[in-house]
Amino acid sequence: MYSDTISWTRGSHAFKGGGEVRFTGSNGFNAEDIDAVRAFFGPGGVPVRGIDNTAIQGLIGANQTTAQNLLIDLAGSFQRIREGFTLVDAKNPRFVDSRELKEKWRYWRQREFSTFFKDDWKLRPNLTLNVGVRYEFYGVPWEAQGLAGRPVGGTSGLFGISGTGFADWWNPGRLNGSITKVELVGKNSPQPDKQIYNNDWNNVAPAVGLSWSLPWWGKDKTILRAGYGVSYQGAVTYIGLDGAVGNLPGTNLFVEHTTANYLNLSNFTLPVPQSTAKPLEPIPLNDRQQTIQGYEDNHPNPYVQNWNIEIQRELARNLTLEARYVGSKATKLWTPFPLNDVNIFENGILNAYNITRAGGDAPLFDQMLRRLDLGLGPVNGTTVTGSASLRQNTLFRAFIANGDIGQFREFHCGQPAVPKCHTEFERGQLHVSLPAVAGDQTPVAGLHESAVIHVEPDPRPKRYG
Repeated sequence: MYSDTISWTRGSHAFKGGGEVRFTGSNGFNAEDIDAVRAFFGPGGVPVRGIDNTAIQGLIGANQTTAQNLLIDLAGSFQRIREGFTLVDAKNPRFVDSRELKEKWRYWRQREFSTFFKDDWKLRPNLTLNVGVRYEFYGVPWEAQGLAGRPVGGTSGLFGISGTGFADWWNPGRLNGSITKVELVGKNSPQPDKQIYNNDWNNVAPAVGLSWSLPWWGKDKTILRAGYGVSYQGAVTYIGLDGAVGNLPGTNLFVEHTTANYLNLSNFTLPVPQSTAKPLEPIPLNDRQQTIQGYEDNHPNPYVQNWNIEIQRELARNLTLEARYVGSKATKLWTPFPLNDVNIFENGILNAYNITRAGGDAPLFDQMLRRLDLGLGPVNGTTVTGSASLRQNTLFRAFIANGDIGQFREFHCGQPAVPKCHTEFERGQLHVSLPAVAGDQTPVAGLHESAVIHVEPDPRPKRYG
């Protein structure tokens, strides 16, 4: 940090000005399964045999499980092996593992500067006016290796295949955009002219105040003070920055290796077999586990307005009484904005729920639950409907009978036996995905080939019950 000030007094004016330049940064690392290969004990593709109640009479329950686990541990048998890979070399991206990179370091940098000028003007012997202005600039942070990422297109890229902005938001079936992609931006990246978000240049902060010795009730016995000022806040929180733009999809790769054969320390090699994923590749539409974050392109610096007024009265030579009012108001504060809150309005879930509660059969639930057995047999839309299955299912029937759409929605999205609701920033929409049915490769009529129903969240207050 470098700073300096200068003062100048002329007549009834006391001028003061100065400036400050700040160089901030954070050098940090995290592991995220990249520092080591993780092996998880288990039978793997070859189950334990001969240690059960049939082979050993009386070996039941927890004792049977303990004996099997003991054999697994002694044999060094693995259920799965997990290895992490991370991106290095911004201009020639490639994935490396713990053999080449023990720790994933990121070197974040930001530049800031400010300047000010003020005048303490003594208008009268008993009245001083303070006026001034301050300018502050908080530069867009970058990663020194060029490994800061953002969606291609900035904010518009977060809406994925739905479109490019809020006009396309919550419009089921709209396909005005493209699959979200990630690019490296900032200094030392392949695109140094692009930034995580745009600079904010208009951070002008005025300040004014006064001190007035009131001419009534005794000389210099009563003092009135008042002031108003603006201050900007823009210093980055590096841990939040690293989470938002340092771990985007395509910059890390985590592979879990399993096999139908016996797996132990003696018969696996590194690196574990990888998928065909390459650095910065788009996320496949059938991958429902990825998340992405991004900054609004026009990312203004928050500012705070402060004001106060004070009256001070001298009651005796060694006793004063003060009364003061202080106020403040913050504007343009930063806050996360989820693009994928669960929606039950535009996607038809609320209408299907009401049909089901009234005793009817909702075609949407036939589509979502087709071939799943919730107790009446596999849903087929004719002899066994989705609505009928939900009405009789012990997990859902109380929510339907009581008109509790909120609990129905939350429970519906969280149960392993029914479709799950996955929140995915990179799509700019919510996906309700159907779990796999063993041996069933037949696509569901009317649904995407990846067996999902695309639904968008709703901006309105949730009207549950």
